[in-house]
Amino acid sequence: MRRVCLTLLVLAGFTILPATAPAQLFGPPIEKTKPKGPEVVVLDFKAPMLEKPAAQDPIFGNVHSLSLHTLVARMDKAAGDNNVKAVAIMMDGGSFGYGQLAELRAAISRLQAAGKPVYAHADSLTTSTYALLCSADRLSVTPTGDVWVTGLYSEGLYVRGLLDLI
Repeated sequence: MRRVCLTLLVLAGFTILPATAPAQLFGPPIEKTKPKGPEVVVLDFKAPMLEKPAAQDPIFGNVHSLSLHTLVARMDKAAGDNNVKAVAIMMDGGSFGYGQLAELRAAISRLQAAGKPVYAHADSLTTSTYALLCSADRLSVTPTGDVWVTGLYSEGLYVRGLLDLI
């Protein structure tokens, strides 16, 4: 019985000690300072764009979910920040509706009007993502990436010679 009590006390001590030891042993946490030089804002589009913020998952949090309102607010904040010198957009499979494309293009135009160059990179392009990213100052695509830009197509059918034979 004595051995069991001693083991429990030792285990309790090892669980309490790590919680209190860092503050006592290592001193106060180091405060992070804001960089003083020029910054480049990187916007990463990985998931479908939501109109409103997603509900918070209690276990994993919001995994790669970004609302349109949050993204446009970040772009407008970057347009007004004097430390931001450029904006980079990384497109990795996000999907957008036509209204979202128009709003994001308008936000990119506001960035450019504020004198911030916008650089865009994509692993692959569709017609809608190309319509969004072609408003950037520079657009690059991975060399092995796909570009699926479709447009209108028509073909005239000339059957005059065939009908003359009938």
